[in-house]
Amino acid sequence: MTVCFAAGTMIRTPNGDVPVETLAEGDTVVTASGEERAIQWTGARSVDCRATTNPRQAWPVRVASDAFGPGLPERELWLSPAHAVMVTETDAVLVPIGSLVNGATIQQVPVDTIDYHHIELEGGHDVVVANGLPAETYLDCGNRAFFDGADVAPESERRDAEPADLPFCLPFVTHGRIVEAVRARLEARARRLGWAHADVEADLSVEAGGAVLRPEEQGGKLRVTLPAGAWEAWLVSSSWVPHHHQASPDRRNLGVAVRHLTLTDVTGEARRIRADDPRLSFGFHAPEGAGRDAVRWTTGRALLPGSLWAGMTGEVTVTLSVSGGDQRQWIAPAGAAGERDAGERDAGDLALVA
Repeated sequence: MTVCFAAGTMIRTPNGDVPVETLAEGDTVVTASGEERAIQWTGARSVDCRATTNPRQAWPVRVASDAFGPGLPERELWLSPAHAVMVTETDAVLVPIGSLVNGATIQQVPVDTIDYHHIELEGGHDVVVANGLPAETYLDCGNRAFFDGADVAPESERRDAEPADLPFCLPFVTHGRIVEAVRARLEARARRLGWAHADVEADLSVEAGGAVLRPEEQGGKLRVTLPAGAWEAWLVSSSWVPHHHQASPDRRNLGVAVRHLTLTDVTGEARRIRADDPRLSFGFHAPEGAGRDAVRWTTGRALLPGSLWAGMTGEVTVTLSVSGGDQRQWIAPAGAAGERDAGERDAGDLALVA
């Protein structure tokens, strides 16, 4: 579990805000409550997200300036997805920033590498001010070995602790009524900053043989001809997450829904591939339905392996039966529209200090 500040995050100290990577054991920081506390340990690690088995656990989450309210944060803040921020929904609680991703003011950003840092305070867990936003300090939940050079117990003596067993400074919540209430207020805040919903086309293309091919629509289906000798092809489109736009529990990244595809070579040989074909796996979600009624959503980049057309002659034409061409997307504000109320606070902004 990655719980960190990205390099460059400014942490409040008695002498002003300083980059997290410059802090050291014995330095003093200022907590969200105004208390001065000493650092007893710092951790750092450069992560190659391309080498991880689940990059979504490592990709940072970017929090736009003013996402939670004016000056909250004061500038863009980059956190690991499991890193909790403090919000007040009746009472102050800690919520992992990954639970608040909305595709607009709070977005997870795919990166190749990221430098992460953390600080642990003497006397236990607390909340510090990071780029103006209250965010948690390090709490050992069995993940200290994530950091370079950490002095940890042997593997056999370590275990990942459950949140309920950990001495958090505030209640820690990842889902449920409180989180959904915070998400609703974040969406309202995003709208006040100029973000808007719109239905847009999926913008489907096919990458094969080093070329980007645009399918032609014929009879309600999409058709594209692969170069001779292409050993794989990729269905590439924009994507969306229903959970970012409506009261939906569906957190999948959805591209287009493939119903079936037909492969035809220069001799006229044709092969019909159903959506539940097991060769459609990488970049595809699990099939919904079965047989002729099956539908399989892509993630926005899905592999058509060469085994689908192995043994066919010359150029192969792929005819796609897809749906879900319209996607719900956030449209960013133009110019300075998103800053127009940055100097004003109203009842819809999230209180972040208890």
